[in-house]
Amino acid sequence: MNAGVLGKVSGESDVLETNTWSVTKGDVTLDRGIEVREVFGTSGGIRGYYGRAAKEEVEEVVDYDIGDGSITERTSTETTTHYTEFVFVPGSFAIVDNSSGVFAFDLLGRETDSLIERAEIRLNSFIEDRHDESDLWQLGFYGTGGNAEKGVVYGSGVLDDAELGSVLGISEKNQVGLDYTYAGDEVKMTVAKSGYVDVYQPSNYDSKEFVDYVADEILPYAEV
Repeated sequence: MNAGVLGKVSGESDVLETNTWSVTKGDVTLDRGIEVREVFGTSGGIRGYYGRAAKEEVEEVVDYDIGDGSITERTSTETTTHYTEFVFVPGSFAIVDNSSGVFAFDLLGRETDSLIERAEIRLNSFIEDRHDESDLWQLGFYGTGGNAEKGVVYGSGVLDDAELGSVLGISEKNQVGLDYTYAGDEVKMTVAKSGYVDVYQPSNYDSKEFVDYVADEILPYAEV
């Protein structure tokens, strides 16, 4: 894992075990499950769990019948299964694959008596603290007060651009991408205000290295 959505953990339990259970909604029984695949320790001294989570949900499905000169809409329900991989660091943070996997925060919270909430990243502070040592290659912006209401700019040192820099500097930011050196590695990454983090380079980052990176570089700017 070298990308995912960050959640902050409030709780003291440091034990997570594989478990499955069921819930009842109306007259339907739906399964839930957490599978621990590895208990790991990182070079930065972080102990955590890597695994996967799944849950069943009843969802409405719309279909159409064609015949007798008309098209008829038909609504039914079906049971679908949602799945994600996760990293869980007790008392600190959790990461799931993407936005569709944030359901695992509730499952992990249930199993560890914790509250796990999706994080929001303070992007302005993140940029400012690395301004002198990084290249800003991506910037998502909104709320400029001008005709360009929102967008994403790519390039090199985009805040230093003679025409756009001043406008981008005062705009609200929803994602940034930086090139810089971290722990001896040349890192190319992007992080969104909504808590999504992706490390593109080094491309061989494993889950443990990603956990250390998130703990060192992203978590200090995360809030709920």
